[in-house]
Amino acid sequence: IDEKSLAVARVLGPVISKTMGVSEPFYYTKPTDFDRDGNGYLDDEWYGVLFGAKSVGVPGVILEHSFHTNLRAAKWLSLDENLARLAESEADALAGYFGMEMDSPMTDAEQRELRDLSDRVAAMERTLEAHDSQIGVKWAYIDSNLPDWAAPTVKKLAGRGYLKGNGENSFELSRLMMRVLVMIDRSGAFDR
Repeated sequence: IDEKSLAVARVLGPVISKTMGVSEPFYYTKPTDFDRDGNGYLDDEWYGVLFGAKSVGVPGVILEHSFHTNLRAAKWLSLDENLARLAESEADALAGYFGMEMDSPMTDAEQRELRDLSDRVAAMERTLEAHDSQIGVKWAYIDSNLPDWAAPTVKKLAGRGYLKGNGENSFELSRLMMRVLVMIDRSGAFDR
């Protein structure tokens, strides 16, 4: 679909074929039948990950090394040493294509940037964990796991039929949802 992605695919395809000892690669594209990016043309990639890559200006390729129905390839791919050879040959091909040297040590600035990025990723992971603890489903039942501060409200609402769950006997309550229900209950809204 786009020349950058096709160029990367044509670098990787022969390397994979040679490493695995299989015939020449095939290159497929699948355009959408609707104007995905709104530019007035049916020139968009059907696969979401490839469309996303193109939309931010980077090459996108989906590699299928074989299929489980190909017994020879499945056996070859099940060996760790073959996977290591394949990964190394693909990494070498990509490094060569993008003009990178594999053995060049990182500069001090690159090391600082890597540490900064690692710190930022760790901070994002902590934020996601905090959000998950607030909105992620934690409580399914009225049992000893239900926090003391929420138990009276949850029992009241379940007893009155306001909380019925998902049809599989699970309330699917998050901490955030319980906080909201408790606040509404403390305002007296459920007693009217």
